[in-house]
Amino acid sequence: SKQTNIVVEFENDSDVAIEIYNFYGQKIDEICNTNLASGKHHFIWNASQQEKGVYMCKMELNSEIHTIKLIVL
Repeated sequence: SKQTNIVVEFENDSDVAIEIYNFYGQKIDEICNTNLASGKHHFIWNASQQEKGVYMCKMELNSEIHTIKLIVL
């Protein structure tokens, strides 16, 4: 199956937003958008409905933004 595990870990309670964007910059999925307690959190993105290609995962933790590249084969 086409899925990936996304893991985030932080020391303090945090507002967390995790979104998936396609190659064209269009938001295609929202994995999380809530306040989470400190610790390690696991999320699964199921890409079975997506075409092969490159996607970006944008993770916003409070005011910090991180991105990772995801490749669907």
